[in-house]
Amino acid sequence: MGEKFLENVENLESSFPTFVPEFSTNKSLVNIPYVFPFRELILQSAIRHYLCDREKLQKFLEDVSVDEVKAENLEVLGERALPEGHIDIFIKEAVPIGESKNIMVEIKVRRAVKGDFEQLEDYLSEFGPECLRAVLIAKDFGRKTVSMFKNRIIPMKYVLSCDLSIPRNFKELVKYMKLEKY
Repeated sequence: MGEKFLENVENLESSFPTFVPEFSTNKSLVNIPYVFPFRELILQSAIRHYLCDREKLQKFLEDVSVDEVKAENLEVLGERALPEGHIDIFIKEAVPIGESKNIMVEIKVRRAVKGDFEQLEDYLSEFGPECLRAVLIAKDFGRKTVSMFKNRIIPMKYVLSCDLSIPRNFKELVKYMKLEKY
């Protein structure tokens, strides 16, 4: 099968800067692979990274009125597949005892519409009492639509306190991210 390499291994040093892609809502600035369009998948990842900070996750739990679990007992995961589709962010107990308590988060880069609420409601019925909350995060909401689903789905707005028409890297998106109760 060969022989074990016994000599010293040399480290490869590079003088090239690290490549960091950027994102923008300004279509005229999109220049792949340097500047990508700001899309829902990028927003999902930024919010997941944002919620991985324990203090921000604890504030999020308070905003959605979850007292049953603490942030340090949870893990924030990416997409979770279901027969009807997938949940964008799935927050669950890291070590469940008995029932697995979880929170489903659906994310929309634009204004949420009735169909977005209905989609999340379908997912909610799949999990039953194990799901503590279903949260829909979007840029904005219509009052009438929110009132239709008020008791079952919690609306939250994402706010990026930076101008996305100027290209921004991923770290900046997470840094300027804020989640607000609607």
